[in-house]
Amino acid sequence: MDSLWTSETPPPPARENLEASITRLNNASPEVNVNDVFACFVSLNADATQPQANALSMALLSGAASSNDEVANMASLALCLISFAPDPKVHIYTTGNKGSVVLCGWGGSTPTELAPLATVYQSMGFRTAIVCGSPIPYCKAQQVREVVEFAKGAQSGAPFVFHGWSINGFLLLPKLVKALESTSTRLSAVVMDSGPSFDVDTTLLQGAMTQCMRLTLVRAGVSVIDPRAKATLQRLSSFTKKFEGQDHPNDVVKDYLKQPHECPYLFLYGLKDALVPATGVEAFIDKLKAANPRITVESVTFPTSPHAQHAKREPEKYKSGLEQFLQRTDPRRVGR
Repeated sequence: MDSLWTSETPPPPARENLEASITRLNNASPEVNVNDVFACFVSLNADATQPQANALSMALLSGAASSNDEVANMASLALCLISFAPDPKVHIYTTGNKGSVVLCGWGGSTPTELAPLATVYQSMGFRTAIVCGSPIPYCKAQQVREVVEFAKGAQSGAPFVFHGWSINGFLLLPKLVKALESTSTRLSAVVMDSGPSFDVDTTLLQGAMTQCMRLTLVRAGVSVIDPRAKATLQRLSSFTKKFEGQDHPNDVVKDYLKQPHECPYLFLYGLKDALVPATGVEAFIDKLKAANPRITVESVTFPTSPHAQHAKREPEKYKSGLEQFLQRTDPRRVGR
């Protein structure tokens, strides 16, 4: 399964080879192998149309139920990774001269789900880049490169904001901060919704992964009682504690706190959040302040809304807190 973790963008398979791979996976051919899984995996992360994506997902589901354990494990992991970022493309809106923002969604989110908040920023004159952060190394590297190019177009002295959701949204932040060191642009503020935390329970992570997978199945028109779906979901627990060869999200958060980016932070979090509890976010805030006392931190809490749904459940409170924070931290006003 090492090939799924490649940091180099693999070339897409030839059409006839891909069709042959899909056929072998769907027909449970005795000749099926991990190369068939990889071909579908790469194609799903390219510019596949929705019908193509559905066909590729169905082939991987068939692979997950294969009697070949190597194929079954790789197909299940491939679906798991893709489920966290079903649309790995960066969606950019460049009209606006008041500022720029990178919106990085929670695991399993789609650009459509992030669009309402992008509209809020656009109404304030912000350029926007929507990213559904991928856990796949070569996809994440490409996302970072595209966001850096977006950053190069930011107006000098105007706000450049990172707005992330949950653990998955946060994971792009350290890589982006480092990548921006090669440019003249720096983040002027960080907004985090429903996270992060450096102590997320692995059983809760498994639940989040299961939910992302269920959404992928729904999009592909597959029932969760389908034997192939059951086979995939049963294997998720083996990917929860640590993706093979990859840092656990908790470790990434802890590493960031060793030298956090110096800028104002706004945390928007729920007091009843079951995935990333308020105590976890507040522990992160305490560590952030201890790591660099010069960092200013603001918070807005939501008493009842669930994980990553605060903007949807309490839009006026969310928008008001966000706008006030952006006004107070605008580098053109505070002389930063």
